[in-house]
Amino acid sequence: MLHILCISDSHKQFAPAVDEYMKRLSKSITLTTIKPSRKDDPTSIIREETTLLIEKITKLPKPRLLLEKDGQQVTSEQFADLLEKHQQTGTIIV
Repeated sequence: MLHILCISDSHKQFAPAVDEYMKRLSKSITLTTIKPSRKDDPTSIIREETTLLIEKITKLPKPRLLLEKDGQQVTSEQFADLLEKHQQTGTIIV
């Protein structure tokens, strides 16, 4: 199972495209959108959004594999291999 957690405002102009992609993707993928913080201070924003992400992640079954923007760079083929490997073992990919 692949879970995508996204911090984003509702962009209605993108909704049709997102819906189309979600239909094309298998039913083993879920997309969860988290509303961004409305605080002014960057430190407070990071703290609040991190707390929201952790709450969502901890509710997912284990084992989990977390991917993040500063992680190791891989090609599309390597990413596909990674997904296949972890889907076979039942790992939740976030």
